[in-house]
Amino acid sequence: MGKERLLASDYDGTLNLGGIGEAKKTALAEWKEKGNFFAVISGRGIPNLMELMDEDGIRPDFLVGDNGATIADGKGTVLCETGCRGDIAKELAEYLFALGCDWATLRASSFDYHVKPAGYPCAEWEIPIGELPQVPYFTQMSTSLRSLDDTVRIIGQVRERYGNLLNPLQNSGCIDIVSKNINKAVGIRRLIQRIGVNEADVIAVGDNVNDADMIRAFPSYAMENGVDELKRIAGRKVAGVDILIRELLGEQK
Repeated sequence: MGKERLLASDYDGTLNLGGIGEAKKTALAEWKEKGNFFAVISGRGIPNLMELMDEDGIRPDFLVGDNGATIADGKGTVLCETGCRGDIAKELAEYLFALGCDWATLRASSFDYHVKPAGYPCAEWEIPIGELPQVPYFTQMSTSLRSLDDTVRIIGQVRERYGNLLNPLQNSGCIDIVSKNINKAVGIRRLIQRIGVNEADVIAVGDNVNDADMIRAFPSYAMENGVDELKRIAGRKVAGVDILIRELLGEQK
């Protein structure tokens, strides 16, 4: 049995890069057979990640969703979550709409609301902002802009106004807003405290800006298809998760 380590992989553009093929499934199975843990670390929520895992035919040991705010086991049972103040949810959504966003999602383990600005047509799964109920907390609010420049601009404006409460993260063209002290590195640290893995035995891999905190915090790799900023931070690149696992298992022998 090898030394227990944790491979923490982003999902979109990292684990799922052109799909989850048999090579990745085989590599993941061997990684776990050698006594290691595998976790998917994503800006997506846990229910959505569970749907994707079922579709992909894989079962991680753990899921860390909402950019580190929510931790679940491999069956999707939430182990812990860190919320933002619920009393600012409606105000925050209205502020995003005033800045030019035309949708927002608001979620925690017990709810998932898709919200539109007042006067916008709503699909059956959406509600106008005026119908958003009071929530006790939320783990993440997300939105997007039509251009990267607008995304960066609005992240700055949200940080300036709510920086004492919230952490807005860039996720490609999307903005994911979590509690001030939350990011993927924090989520991983909370997970390894539960399972007894040392920080030095965590390997993180990602492709986008919202992966930067975990890439800085742990021995890490950036995907070759990833953004340049992340590749500079990581200093090491890899073409695929299965290739990375083969390399790590070679070191573990």
